Amino acid sequence: MSGVVFDPGFMGPQEELRAEVRQRNLWAVLDSRMMELATASGFTERRAALPWAGERPHVTADLAGRDGEAVMDSLADFVAQHGFSAVLTPTHYLARGAQDPWFDVDLALTRALRWKLDTRGCQDVALYYVLAVPTTVFQNAAHRTAFKALLQGVEIDGIWLRVHPFGSGSGHVTLQRYVQGCRDLHGLSLPLVAEKTGSIGLPLLAFGAVGGLESGVSSGEKFDFGRLSRPPKVGNGGFAPQARVYVPGLGVFLDRDTARAFFENRTLRAHFGCTSACCRRGVKDTIADPRRHFVYTRMEEVGAIGQVPAQLRPQQYLDTMLRPATDRLGRALQADLADGIRTRLEKERRKLDGWRHTLGEMSRTQPVITSAGTPERRAARRRGA
Repeated sequence: MSGVVFDPGFMGPQEELRAEVRQRNLWAVLDSRMMELATASGFTERRAALPWAGERPHVTADLAGRDGEAVMDSLADFVAQHGFSAVLTPTHYLARGAQDPWFDVDLALTRALRWKLDTRGCQDVALYYVLAVPTTVFQNAAHRTAFKALLQGVEIDGIWLRVHPFGSGSGHVTLQRYVQGCRDLHGLSLPLVAEKTGSIGLPLLAFGAVGGLESGVSSGEKFDFGRLSRPPKVGNGGFAPQARVYVPGLGVFLDRDTARAFFENRTLRAHFGCTSACCRRGVKDTIADPRRHFVYTRMEEVGAIGQVPAQLRPQQYLDTMLRPATDRLGRALQADLADGIRTRLEKERRKLDGWRHTLGEMSRTQPVITSAGTPERRAARRRGA
């Protein structure tokens, strides 16, 4: 793990974590929530209180020219005041790709933010450009060519991809096209980080499509812009999503009640219960603290891929992660399971079978020639020197 992404709406509760991250010389990354502030559902009461928010959801005119520079002043002041070491650029969802009206505005905001940070002595603060697009745009070669041409001269430290809708539930065709799209972007010679991909992020790493993953803690398996474009719900209470239990041997998440029922089977508990240091009491700890279990497990999975040379990672992923997962799912389905769990696992097996066939074919016919650069470690950054 190289850093943590923070929400500016929770500065008080997260102060201790930010201090710990800075002390350990990891990236303390600010997500300004500018994308959400330009949508009806994302413009919440908490976000509306941010210094760079307006009285209503942003439109392009609110952030163009000097108005945009004034907003970047507020954002740069916030970064300097709270000691963030990186920022996700204040970009927006590009429904029309490079032709979207937001794209020119976003490029200007990114350049302005870099200048504002430099004038405040924050030359070492990294800027990660958030490219948020629909799958139809990301899979289109002409759009990717336009993005590469226009991003070439912008001073950024990497690109973070938000592709809608893409995540753990995506099938093998979408996965293959995502890998091909990323390989095309390698021409920018910038690190690529995939956001909100869940378990599908592991093959993206293994096949050299991206050099890093952004991962929610037991949530955030998919980037769904639709939740921001829909009218806001009234009276939902603002409850956070429930933590779910990650079963790494199968690559699936189960809610706590389903996980308890699943692990009541002794055979399943013996085969799929966590035995790592994060769960010293086994399944009891896994269910009691699923977030801790997930973070440790996901870091182990990423670490296992990173220890292998880039050219060997596809086969290593197929042999040690994907094929064993599909085989284990077959064995799990032979157990006495409740109908809901059985349906969930059958769907997962069909999806992984598709991944296995497509990725196996890619490993034979499309060898890894270029790999996305690995994001720079905080300790290695010396931009201001």
